[in-house]
Amino acid sequence: MRPKSKRRQGVRLKPAGFSLLTLLMVSLLTACGSSSAGNGNVKNTSPASSPTQAATASTGNGNSKQVAIFQMSDLDLLTLITDNFKKGLEEQGYGPDKVTFKTYDAQGQSNLIPTIARQIVESHPDLIFAVGTPAVIAVAKESSTIPIVFGAMGDPVGSGVAESLEHPGKNATGTTDWIPPSKTLDVVLQILPNAKRIGTIYDPSNQNGQVFHDDLQKAVAQKGLQFVDASIANAGEVQNAARSLSGRVDCIIIGPDAQVVDGNPAIAAVALRGKIPYFSTTGDPEVDGQLMTLGVDYSTLGRMSGEDAAAILGGQKPGDRPVRGMDHFTMEINPTTQQRLGITLPTQLQSQVKVFEKK
Repeated sequence: MRPKSKRRQGVRLKPAGFSLLTLLMVSLLTACGSSSAGNGNVKNTSPASSPTQAATASTGNGNSKQVAIFQMSDLDLLTLITDNFKKGLEEQGYGPDKVTFKTYDAQGQSNLIPTIARQIVESHPDLIFAVGTPAVIAVAKESSTIPIVFGAMGDPVGSGVAESLEHPGKNATGTTDWIPPSKTLDVVLQILPNAKRIGTIYDPSNQNGQVFHDDLQKAVAQKGLQFVDASIANAGEVQNAARSLSGRVDCIIIGPDAQVVDGNPAIAAVALRGKIPYFSTTGDPEVDGQLMTLGVDYSTLGRMSGEDAAAILGGQKPGDRPVRGMDHFTMEINPTTQQRLGITLPTQLQSQVKVFEKK
């Protein structure tokens, strides 16, 4: 479902990039939790309070604020956002002595999300930090009173979590990583001025991925180019979807869809074999075959979400705090892929593109 036009009301969205969904429809997992006290980590061998969650707790003092963290999965990008959320909180004066975290991980299983969301709300935390659009929507449905901060959400208004970007109005606020696909396409066409067939892979069940797909399709049509898409139902279908584009497209652009991003190595391999330039709106272009990322600094977005949480824990209402994005567009290129594809960056972009260095 496309977001309503009011998505762009309020704060003007600057370029940004990825909100998150991993759907792995498998059986429920049994998980256990751990707790850490002070500066040391202590394993808790008792089972987690529900077999449908994996939870980790960090313990502050008896007067500390209770913050529940809900991640869709342990995908590196989501963990990066969460880690920097904690840093942002600490930078605002909410260190280990003032806040206690309990982290819930859906482990990529969409069928666990409603149960975990309900469990979080029933634990009555002072604040919930959610990463991944389905996780945000689920906790927002469960509670209209507990403050919710979301990290790098693509379309909070279209998802019904916020009334507008400038004044969310409900019990949730946070950061957005949305990049208008038209801006992404503009950069791609500066690099590939002769590209006529634009390809993408998406998961129709991921609202943010669907929105990116639809907006990209519109942008491609406005330029009189051909749009070629391939849909998936789960991460295991990504490789075949990429293969279906080979020979039919001049480039591949991937939007904010964690299912597809999970299949990044498969897309990169197919793209490199077919000499297809592959662009993504998220992650480091560490896999040879991915040419470039066009997105935001997720570390910064995580810290910004931490700032939101600190303000709310200090008394500000979430509905009065604007949803924020970033005001710059980051670009990073894989030099190995660039060389193998024989691509030269246009002069106007050379100073703006960071060259990825493998660690």
